[in-house]
Amino acid sequence: MIRKSILLIDSEGGHGGSSKSLLTMIKHLNKKDLFLKVLCKKDSWIIEDYKKVGIKCDVAPYLPTYTVLDTVSKNIIAINLFAFRKLLVFFLKRKIFKNQISNFDLVHLNHSNLWFLALWIKLILPKIKIVVHIRTMPYKNFFSRLQYNVLLKYTDKQIFITKNEFFHFKELTRTFPSNTIINNPVEKNKTIAHKYSFLKKNKKFLIGSFSNYSYYRGTDRIFDVATYIPREILKNITFIIAGDINIPKGAKKKLKHLRQFNNLQEYVNEKKLEDFFYFAGHVKDVENILIHMDLTLKLTRENNPWGRDIIESMIYEVPALSIGKYDLFIKNKYSGVLFQKYDAKSIAAKITYLYKNRKILSKFKKNSKKIVLDKCNPKIAASKVRDIWLSL
Repeated sequence: MIRKSILLIDSEGGHGGSSKSLLTMIKHLNKKDLFLKVLCKKDSWIIEDYKKVGIKCDVAPYLPTYTVLDTVSKNIIAINLFAFRKLLVFFLKRKIFKNQISNFDLVHLNHSNLWFLALWIKLILPKIKIVVHIRTMPYKNFFSRLQYNVLLKYTDKQIFITKNEFFHFKELTRTFPSNTIINNPVEKNKTIAHKYSFLKKNKKFLIGSFSNYSYYRGTDRIFDVATYIPREILKNITFIIAGDINIPKGAKKKLKHLRQFNNLQEYVNEKKLEDFFYFAGHVKDVENILIHMDLTLKLTRENNPWGRDIIESMIYEVPALSIGKYDLFIKNKYSGVLFQKYDAKSIAAKITYLYKNRKILSKFKKNSKKIVLDKCNPKIAASKVRDIWLSL
């Protein structure tokens, strides 16, 4: 007997960390008495992966999403595009969407950029319960306050991936929402050791970066760090850059030295650092690279050392070096290296130290895996989400 029918809406559709977190959770979910279906905004490999676990996944490219940007002018332009393009398309398709969701008891919004759907569903189909997963910390401005107040008013439950997102939500809404924190689940997948084994050829130390480039994610900082590593050591290191490396306009405005380049690889070539970098592009099976890594770098300008790139690295015993104060995952002298502020010379010195002291690095590797096995257990995360669904 089905106790609850649940529609999960995924705005990234396999093209981001939130999609992988949702898929991992569903794979480990006790599905007894539940009817589940996934609706993705984008088409990708994830459709087949859902099929493997018995879940039907449809694609609905018309789903309206809006991500808050960092300046007022950017948001004014973006909100107009949202209103006159995305919302227009959605309203043309709204009857199709209504038919898709009307028979479900609960809708789980997998990202806060789906905030408009929360409003629309509650106004049109008020009996449907809504849960939203808060996975990001948008820039503090009028638009993020609007977004989060809509989610507060029109969703029945909010789930936060760490206490950071919880306190950020609390500050923007000026309320005290229920403190439901469920760390992103992570698991080890089967790997193919030889697929990226060529990366290790003639190199003794591999350092990875696993996110699409933006100014705030700070991948460009890696090149500065590389210039401070002594050449006799640098020649034994390869930096693996996975993800989109195109340089967006926003980054060019903030970083004068990148303005003349289309992507990060062009910049590396100009700086004559190409012998020390490998650009992998978008990688679906990042685990096949991780099994060869010695260290992951996340030199974020947002001081958020807890993303999926961090915990996925750690489950494969790859310690991380990042920027920020939150040390649930990266603990200095135990599971990795955490700098409170970015300093290229100091980071280069620490990489050099770890290169020379493999016993310490080995300790970090073992402890990294130990932490995520404890904090990011997919069965525990799935059980907590199931309890929330059944309580509504």
